[in-house]
Amino acid sequence: MASVRGRRLRSERAIQSEAMAEFARRLNQTARKAFVMRTHAQITCFFDRLDLVEPGVVQVDHWRPPKPKVTTSGGWVPSLYAAVGRKP
Repeated sequence: MASVRGRRLRSERAIQSEAMAEFARRLNQTARKAFVMRTHAQITCFFDRLDLVEPGVVQVDHWRPPKPKVTTSGGWVPSLYAAVGRKP
């Protein structure tokens, strides 16, 4: 199926990390569908032939963050990448 010019693709994906690996293992024991983590490079591939909207493929807290930036307690690191791509 051809994509229409100007169409947008939005995606949020779990970051592949050691911390998320245990979460994914537990979730997959009971979930109907497998929880799949992806690397930054794997997620970026979803946007081939699309123009990435700024700020590109980044952790969700870097996607148009509020001002002033909200800090997380205890060194929490977001576990999702987010991006928007537009068909030229």
